[in-house]
Amino acid sequence: MELHVILDEWCEAAEETNAIVRRALGGVRPPVTGPNRLNPLSGVRFTDQVFQIGTHMSGGFVEGVFRDSACVLGNQAHWSKRWRASSRRQAARRSLRNMMRLYCPEVLESFEKAVAERAQWILEHRKHLPRLLSDPDTPISAVQDFSTALEETLEALRFARQSLADLIKYAYPLGPLPEST
Repeated sequence: MELHVILDEWCEAAEETNAIVRRALGGVRPPVTGPNRLNPLSGVRFTDQVFQIGTHMSGGFVEGVFRDSACVLGNQAHWSKRWRASSRRQAARRSLRNMMRLYCPEVLESFEKAVAERAQWILEHRKHLPRLLSDPDTPISAVQDFSTALEETLEALRFARQSLADLIKYAYPLGPLPEST
């Protein structure tokens, strides 16, 4: 369930990012802010909240998604089991990733592939994307290429989210819903 929530949050952020790129295709160029001279770790970003998420000092949105999903998939052993190496290894073998690898490898693969592809694209382009989208001299073909790539990676995230939702509903049915009065 936590993995689905993580994917859902990323889909929401991805949809907002894609909307900014689509608006740029329509001629609405987003304003950007430059690096803050008082904070050397701040980079060029949109003034929009979505892109400020990706520039936190803790690494950014993409890095946060990777940390969260690795934590959920890797289930770190309880502190009392980490004292002995044999208990630690045994607990590590009971991770969600290993369970998914056994019971639903296609869901795990679609999740990992979708997250990796979106992350790779964002990490490659997040430094120069705000300036390119806000610059009126950027050719529309370049913005269209960005839009196409972002839509493809968003569709992969949506597919992975739906596959995970279907698995959760199948494995943990809640029974019939009560009739509304």
